[in-house]
Amino acid sequence: MTVNELRSKYIEFFKSKGHVEISGKSLIPNNDPTVLFTTAGMQPLVPYLLGEPHPSGDRLTDFQKCVRTGDIDSVGDPSHLTFFEMLGNWSLGSYFKHDSIAYSYEFLTSPKYLGIPSEKLNVTVFEGENANGTVIPRDEESAARWQEMGIPKERIFFLPDDPYYTNESTCKSIFTLYKMLYPAADIEVFRQITGEFGLPWKKPVRTFSKGMRRQAFIALAFAISPKYMLLDEAFDGLDPLARKMFKERITGLVREKNVTVIVSSHALKELEDFCDDYLLIDKGIVASAAGLMERKLKFAKYQLAFKDQIDG
Repeated sequence: MTVNELRSKYIEFFKSKGHVEISGKSLIPNNDPTVLFTTAGMQPLVPYLLGEPHPSGDRLTDFQKCVRTGDIDSVGDPSHLTFFEMLGNWSLGSYFKHDSIAYSYEFLTSPKYLGIPSEKLNVTVFEGENANGTVIPRDEESAARWQEMGIPKERIFFLPDDPYYTNESTCKSIFTLYKMLYPAADIEVFRQITGEFGLPWKKPVRTFSKGMRRQAFIALAFAISPKYMLLDEAFDGLDPLARKMFKERITGLVREKNVTVIVSSHALKELEDFCDDYLLIDKGIVASAAGLMERKLKFAKYQLAFKDQIDG
């Protein structure tokens, strides 16, 4: 089956279920200043998912071009791509798990569409979460619905929110998985960087803070030693010492292994001491492109002091 055939079958199927086809949006978002690229199919629909009425109704289907940055360090394995299309069916209050699961099962198994034998399907559902005082229960409802569809209990797996590890995953076990996907991954590099960050090897990653988790996957990215690295808000969640170490690692990687590194960030100051060139993008349009030092010479910082207090 070709890409065009798969796309057409998907859209056809959901139109048969009362969905209206809508067009995808630009790869560079024009109404979302929080991201550099459209990274997910749901991104252009956020206002409507939050409650704003959509002009085409409450059942929609589409395909959306995306550039994936959140899991960029996984690109190259059997399931992660940099640029791809997401196929979407959207219920804006029209239906929920019961119908959504039934639609998914029918599309996957019906001979008219994909025709995948039911016995080849395994499914995952959310295992629940209890963090920071917020309790989200295990999704038994979805598991029961999949069983109603014909998926036996032993092929329904409860997994955590984070796709990179299970509740018992450690730095050591995650590296073992990555080594299977990236044979050239260097365990000594991984050990060295996790050691510099002070990350425990035998402690479950689920117990790490947000910054520690980011450090662990930064270490994995360096251990893989890619030709290109695309880092989106790379310093988010890192303390000052970790940021300094990270920058030193990036510059060393570029110098020693000729790796091309692209960093997107809202904090220009974070980029000043290790980036050679930069682009300023405003609402999807390149507003400025120059060497960093050249651009800094064109700006001046002024501090104003007033004798009397200014109201307002």
